[in-house]
Amino acid sequence: VTGPPVVDTQFNLCAWVSIVVPSAYYFWACGPDLWRRSPLLPVCTALLLLTTVLLLLLTSCTDPGIIPRPVMQLLVEDLEEEVREAIGCRDLPTDASRTERDPDLWKQLEPLGFEWCRHCRMWQPPRAKHCRDCGCCVLRNDHHCPFVNNCIGQRNYAYFCALVFAASCSGIAVLGGILVWSSAHDEETSNWPLMFALVIGPSSAVVLGLIVLLSFHLMLIVRGQTTREVLRP
Repeated sequence: VTGPPVVDTQFNLCAWVSIVVPSAYYFWACGPDLWRRSPLLPVCTALLLLTTVLLLLLTSCTDPGIIPRPVMQLLVEDLEEEVREAIGCRDLPTDASRTERDPDLWKQLEPLGFEWCRHCRMWQPPRAKHCRDCGCCVLRNDHHCPFVNNCIGQRNYAYFCALVFAASCSGIAVLGGILVWSSAHDEETSNWPLMFALVIGPSSAVVLGLIVLLSFHLMLIVRGQTTREVLRP
């Protein structure tokens, strides 16, 4: 399960580059010397890097909670019942031919928080939203993240939050190791401005952004809200 490849490829590639390039520099230039001082920091950094990569793959490839359109529900055996159970409404009718909402049914479903999706031509359960990038409705849709090439919804939100946390810790470990190594080899390092411009500066900006993003989602978790509910109340 991934999002639109044409739209998200550049952002997803940017995410991988932001992870791989600083880490590669860390293990190539700083790793051997740091290992001789103490293996603990390189080992912890490697574990954080592997965890970040694994969580990025899980976030990208996990179904965020896509609600199949009515025509698909009717074509696939037992899918209609599975969808009804997932949205918590077993009596909801599935009509693939309907193009507009039923006014009588709307009066019953509106107080329960249901909305009519004019794109998928079906009823959305509470907190589900349509993603224009992926072209589908997603359960508890938080937002579409081009950096992971997927929507963030009910089924992969935990992976996403863990990814942001692991990436923040990994970035701090990599930057810390580079700074420790650089301070110990300050007199030998003649390319400090270039290293700062290409590695330390951009990596610091990414880590700072991740920390801000993590703080924002921690606030959302405490409040029991989604990004869409905060930005588009």
